[in-house]
Amino acid sequence: MYYINNRKHGLEVYLPGTTNRFVTVTGDMFRPGTVERDDDALKAALDTFMKRSTRAASAFKGNPVSYFTDEQVIKHASESKSGDKFKALYDGRWEEGYDSQSDADMAFVSMLCFWCGCVEEQIDRIFRSSGLMRDKWDRRTGDATYGEITIRNAVSSCSEIYRPVSGLPDEDDVLLDFTDLDASTIQEERDRRERDGYTFTPDYRFLSTTVDELSPHTNPRYESFQIGNGRMFVDFFRSIILMNDTRGRWYIYDGRVWRPDQHDIKIAEMAKDFRDTLLAFVPRITSEDTRKRFLERVQKLDQRKYRDLMVKDAASDPAVTVDMSAFDRDKFLFNCHNGTINLLTGEFKAHDPADMLTKMTEVDYVPDAVCERWLSFMDEVMEGDKGRIRYLQKAIGYAMSGDTNTSAVCGVHEARPLRQGDRCRSHQTAPRRQCSLLGPEQLAEPLPPSPQHQDPKRGSHP
Repeated sequence: MYYINNRKHGLEVYLPGTTNRFVTVTGDMFRPGTVERDDDALKAALDTFMKRSTRAASAFKGNPVSYFTDEQVIKHASESKSGDKFKALYDGRWEEGYDSQSDADMAFVSMLCFWCGCVEEQIDRIFRSSGLMRDKWDRRTGDATYGEITIRNAVSSCSEIYRPVSGLPDEDDVLLDFTDLDASTIQEERDRRERDGYTFTPDYRFLSTTVDELSPHTNPRYESFQIGNGRMFVDFFRSIILMNDTRGRWYIYDGRVWRPDQHDIKIAEMAKDFRDTLLAFVPRITSEDTRKRFLERVQKLDQRKYRDLMVKDAASDPAVTVDMSAFDRDKFLFNCHNGTINLLTGEFKAHDPADMLTKMTEVDYVPDAVCERWLSFMDEVMEGDKGRIRYLQKAIGYAMSGDTNTSAVCGVHEARPLRQGDRCRSHQTAPRRQCSLLGPEQLAEPLPPSPQHQDPKRGSHP
């Protein structure tokens, strides 16, 4: 894109399709000779003297947005630091600081871009109400009018728009925004936090609603400050928080299981995250009065006492209150590190907070995996007896479920006498391998420590 006029060098170039200006040629000869067409030389001259600078992308994110009516734009712009300049241009007094009215048009439209949030329709309306308005604004130049071209150029060079409140966190910087993260990135973040001493991290990917859907600034459900904040907190986090009233403790979903929140540490951090999310929502409120009132309300959550009140009110909300019997109800769901198996159907699915699971093995489920060492061990200790091997496999599978309908108690004992040199008892090896796979959370009673190797002459065994 090229300029038509470069006053610094005293050059004007009229390109077809970009302007309605033209040069009248009389036909009188200035001196003998011919005029050769040289497109390369013309392009070099245009690129050197007439090319517009490349504009940086707009710094503001999202779609153009205006927070003011036309009258409010004029009022706020007139009272700003550059208010005198704005009022002069709005009144049509461009001669005070510009060589041409076209330069004044661009300057005024650029100011409107800031205050109108680059909303082109509003910019056009306000310009038409100003003293700069003239017939040229609607004159077509190529496929657009002079006014449309002026607004388009100003918007493309706009680097900042008016924000009703400065210092607010961008939505992309708020912890709740996980939409651009893949599973591996989130897992890396979870692992890092655990290495740094975090017991677990709430998984915000499972949130089922957004602040925009809640409409917290207009929803009558949230009108009361204290009760409304508690309801708002519940409605936003309800898919990943539960109050276990049997134990009087918050349970929070970490992406795999529901975890008890010791000392309410995690729920307190979530309250801070919620405050940041509400602050990021404030600029999207278009009504100035509503935005101001809602901002004052959110800013109170900077104080811990108000966040604590919000969490306490949320704890009694029926939408998140359950008793201990609500957890681990499905006897045949076995939770692995990488998903959940239905032991009845064999179906393997992704983790789901609706399963209400509080226990998990740290082992990944690999359907086609084969452990040759385990099969060899089973064949060795059962002396090749396929019936006993099958029985032990069934007993281990039974223990993996929560089903107790058969009222079976399975015990393992050593049938053959201990021989000197045996490293361990097989009746301990199998249960210990099973428990190591299931994890300590799956055990009703803690496993006793492994016996140390002792001298057989003293009457004890390894």
